[in-house]
Amino acid sequence: CCEVHLLPAPSIETSSGIQKAMDAYWTEWKNLESRQVWRWEELTDWHAVRKEAVAKGEEAHLGFLFGLMVEKGSEFPQGDPRRYFKYHVVFRGNDVNDQNWDVALFQEMATTPTTLEASRYCDLLACFPGNSVEGRDVQQAYLQAEMEGTPFYVVLLEELWTPGM
Repeated sequence: CCEVHLLPAPSIETSSGIQKAMDAYWTEWKNLESRQVWRWEELTDWHAVRKEAVAKGEEAHLGFLFGLMVEKGSEFPQGDPRRYFKYHVVFRGNDVNDQNWDVALFQEMATTPTTLEASRYCDLLACFPGNSVEGRDVQQAYLQAEMEGTPFYVVLLEELWTPGM
């Protein structure tokens, strides 16, 4: 089994001056914390983890998070309930390293070329008269995946640090 660990990260500016945007920001982070995506008591230093992994000949991966803020319903006037902010914490999958700072390689991909081709084919069939296609989005599907394999460490954004860190 693989555990996700947190590491301090460089600070980013989050104060946009828009209260509803900041509310969406903190709602996402608090939701992730409540689902125990990480454990504060396991906060650790990547340099120590890396040193131990190299000494033992084991593997450890390091990744980064970033946030995406969007305004949904921006075509509606200010104050309309259909106009709101949504914030998502996203894993930066294009920049994952191992304990030797080499690019981390993963054996399995959830979206293979075959499934992508099948999806495109379904979209094509939906274009013909009498046909339709439906899509579903699983809320925070990445939190439902089993974490197995190499221990994984994620850099925690500085604005989430507590004074004790």
